[in-house]
Amino acid sequence: MGIPSGRGGLVLARPKCPLCGTQDSEKRFVENGYGVLRCNRCELLFIDPYPSETEVRDSVTSEKGIAEDQTAALQARYAAEVAFFNENFEAIFIHCVGAKSLLEVGCGTGRLLELMRDAGLRAEGVELDPWRAEAARSRSGCTVHVAPVEELHTGRKFDVITLINVLSHIPSLTDLIDAVKRLLSDRGKLIVIAGEMRGDVERGDALHWALPIHMHFLGFSTIEHICSQFGFRILHRERTPYSKSLFSEARFKAPGRSRVRNLIKGLVLRLPFALRLLRWNYDRKRGGRVYTSLVVLTKEEA
Repeated sequence: MGIPSGRGGLVLARPKCPLCGTQDSEKRFVENGYGVLRCNRCELLFIDPYPSETEVRDSVTSEKGIAEDQTAALQARYAAEVAFFNENFEAIFIHCVGAKSLLEVGCGTGRLLELMRDAGLRAEGVELDPWRAEAARSRSGCTVHVAPVEELHTGRKFDVITLINVLSHIPSLTDLIDAVKRLLSDRGKLIVIAGEMRGDVERGDALHWALPIHMHFLGFSTIEHICSQFGFRILHRERTPYSKSLFSEARFKAPGRSRVRNLIKGLVLRLPFALRLLRWNYDRKRGGRVYTSLVVLTKEEA
């Protein structure tokens, strides 16, 4: 629906930011038929048109494919999780010392649940994909909820809640953060790993935006806006240049569905200094605008 332009025509109303609700935004680029807009208030980058929660949930929870295809996909997913946490678990776990319970939102096939269980935490997961949820239960022996975290009412609170590479997949940021705050213990920690992007980000700064699976991305001041709006404060923030994760050994070791890509990744791993050269070339051409960030938040004391 349009609004009068004052000249006899119509102009389209600007979409609302899914975090702060303002209509003050600017378009950065178009990818896969979606505009990527930057909110001028909270700096969140989000896609237009923005999918509804129902559309997202239907795409995740529909059981597609035959069991044999799912088995291969689950094996590849688990291998990717193993490779990722081989590189990143220590940086995550240091913020869990002293905690007794953990909730992983978007637990996938359960590798982090396994690791946290072995470290002595009472770990639970949330995973909307029924195939991944069952794999996570089977591997970890932990409780895995298929209901969205926004609908989770266990009667328990958690010392740690993680949102690891999942933030951009959840359509209602405000409902998500409200739920996390409700489920987090008073001195608990929210651990987020997600992309953070400078306001002048360009289409070529990422190899694959995966729109609309990814619906939004953090801007450089979005976390501060979340803290101000929802009553959190930052305990720790660490920004790592995107090139390090993009051309990481973990990413290249993780098998995908494409045999050709797997072959190419295997060849790259065999070439001395290849990953370092790829990082250097990316940073020279595209560096400074996209980062992978680890952010630890806690609730403000009343």
